[in-house]
Amino acid sequence: MSPVDATIKPRVIVIGGGLLGASITFHLSRNGARCQLIEQADIASGISGTTFGLINAFDDTSHEYFQFRQAGMNEYLSLQDQLGETSSPVWQPTLVIRDKSSGLSEKCAKLKKWGYPCRIMSLDEFNLRLSANSDGSWLGCIVENEAAVDAVNLTRQFLEHAKLTGVDILINKKVVAIEKRASTGDLVVSCDDGSTLISDYIVLAAGHGSIQLLKQLGIALPYDCTYGLIVETKPVNFTLQTVLDTPDVKMRQCVDGRLIFNIDCNEDIDSTDEATLKCIISNKISSALEYFDINIIDRDGLVFSSIKLGKRAIPEDGLPLIGPIGNTSGIYLVFTHSGVTLAPLVGRLLMEEILSGKTNKLISHWNPGRLCAS
Repeated sequence: MSPVDATIKPRVIVIGGGLLGASITFHLSRNGARCQLIEQADIASGISGTTFGLINAFDDTSHEYFQFRQAGMNEYLSLQDQLGETSSPVWQPTLVIRDKSSGLSEKCAKLKKWGYPCRIMSLDEFNLRLSANSDGSWLGCIVENEAAVDAVNLTRQFLEHAKLTGVDILINKKVVAIEKRASTGDLVVSCDDGSTLISDYIVLAAGHGSIQLLKQLGIALPYDCTYGLIVETKPVNFTLQTVLDTPDVKMRQCVDGRLIFNIDCNEDIDSTDEATLKCIISNKISSALEYFDINIIDRDGLVFSSIKLGKRAIPEDGLPLIGPIGNTSGIYLVFTHSGVTLAPLVGRLLMEEILSGKTNKLISHWNPGRLCAS
């Protein structure tokens, strides 16, 4: 891709109003691009509105992916200067609990070798930290300095700052077609209200929506879906010192005392009535705590204030897809798991690639051509 003429402000349309789309729009607009963002519903109403919000690199899939996620974590350190204090994530330890046959010890050893601050706890420390009475059948891995962030709030902050540079944010507007004009080379976006938008570049950052738009371009994207319930409680009168990551339930505490649970489930729960759903949630939380005889959470004092089902689309091999797609010059795809961890970094790196024509080595591994076939 040729670098953009510095005297001309390129026109960029970002499709998708979640955290990734907002970060990309923010970085492009503050570096001179003329941006429009299109969201078919409301801001952060998709995957970004149903995320646990954990920022981490606890993944041993590949060393390149680990480094990418770790760079994503580090990128958050510069956000305070760009967005202000309220954008800062809450940094705290994560305690990962798995049974002895899970491979947790081997994973921890590999990540520690790569420089990640994690270690397997002794049984005494495990029981002391959790006020537990474990017999040693479960392993605890403590990971220092991971973080959590309110993805919806951060998405809105990115876009509020983007508006100051003249970004046009269009909500409740669905993209129905994308084409390239042979005569001018312009990219044309057609919307469900009959309007059309013209640009030099398009970034697809719409999660499930990107899959459908790629189909219209004759590009197949192999992907998987995972499902999870994001459950919030009203503030509680006890303190959870760490993020807890158990086999089926993750839990963390917000600064205002609310607890957030991420509960693995399947798509069948989508049609479950609220009373049954609350019963399922209570049982799952109780079961997770009883596994380890944990007494630090008062289960009887939990009052659920919000329950959302998250349907997360991820590339088939679990690794990011970031970069230009197919032979259609000017169209980029951002489709990845760990969007919360990666969003600020991806926004900056994609901005640099679009405006300079140069691909940073951190995203060179994730070209969509790896999986996308036309």
